[in-house]
Amino acid sequence: MKRKAENRNQNKIAENPNKEKGNAMSEKKEIYVDGVEKIHFLGGLVRVDFGTLQPNEADPEKPGIEFTQRLITTPDGFLRIYNSIQQLADHLLKQGVLKKTEAPAKK
Repeated sequence: MKRKAENRNQNKIAENPNKEKGNAMSEKKEIYVDGVEKIHFLGGLVRVDFGTLQPNEADPEKPGIEFTQRLITTPDGFLRIYNSIQQLADHLLKQGVLKKTEAPAKK
């Protein structure tokens, strides 16, 4: 009997090792997105709409992006996020993970 109780306790730990008793903020949530659908500024806040690629019935070769999540932050928070993303992009370029492409010419 004791061994079964130990196994149940190990399973609980494996479910969420970061969870602290009584602290809902300790639970982590990861969200997958394929890209940004739209960014807009409204009511003094920056809103970033994320989406995932979904099949396009009209053209199966060109999937469309469908809204899944929205990030709402202050302009200062948005700048901090932007700077962090820029630093990571620069690092990935130096490592060769990303390759810089030329922007298409504006008409």
